[in-house]
Amino acid sequence: MIKRCLQFMFKRLRSFGTNTKGNAQLLVTAGAIFATMAIYFFVTLTAIDQELKEKTAHLYNAYQMGISINALIKNRIFTKGQLEVSYQDEEGENRFTKDEFQKYVQLDTDTVFTLSELINDELILDSRDPTATRINASPTNYDRHNTKVKVIFDMVIDHYDNNGDAIKKVVGVKYMVNLAGQPMPSDSDIGNAPYLEGDPFYYLVSYEDEAAGLSYNDITLKTAGIVYDGVLDTSTFGVGPQATHVIILPGEDTDN
Repeated sequence: MIKRCLQFMFKRLRSFGTNTKGNAQLLVTAGAIFATMAIYFFVTLTAIDQELKEKTAHLYNAYQMGISINALIKNRIFTKGQLEVSYQDEEGENRFTKDEFQKYVQLDTDTVFTLSELINDELILDSRDPTATRINASPTNYDRHNTKVKVIFDMVIDHYDNNGDAIKKVVGVKYMVNLAGQPMPSDSDIGNAPYLEGDPFYYLVSYEDEAAGLSYNDITLKTAGIVYDGVLDTSTFGVGPQATHVIILPGEDTDN
């Protein structure tokens, strides 16, 4: 009887968890149903809620890094009398080869900006690392050297020349962010896995970085095994990356 009752109550909670009214209704309902076990249950809910907040904050900060470079490109073409990058001409034909686009936006593909550079160049405001701040119980910044955004021109084969060589044109820009925090304390019960002790803890990995020891297997910017085309990508699944899918936290099971 107790088992059936608990199954019913958890089923009700799951239905509220997906309700658009959010956490407030979930917490109120949980309080009414689980009055006799409030201490343990609310500790669990609070922990889950805090983790979701931190994941959302990490993804938002990565998103802002992409936005900052996108704004930089827009500012550069604004001097040419344009408000937005137009990848196609009036006939719908792709406009730019890689070299032409690099000259147009004064930026090379595969350019990497560190968080330190973005802050120093006043392209972005600094933000504390919410997870490390909680674990260390003191204000802690992201790793400004190892947190990076890589700019990659998205190119497709436009046509073949008379020699049969493929001519590629630019159809967009990808912003790949590797968001690094400080190493988790060695005396912490949480640990620094899946990264080695003393290495930065990467909440988000968007691209391989051999110098940082990040391989394809480390990439977290994916859902159902499909890697997003950057933090601003909304075409892969029709929506942008979701924090619960692409952000990992210390001590979290990453086997998915």
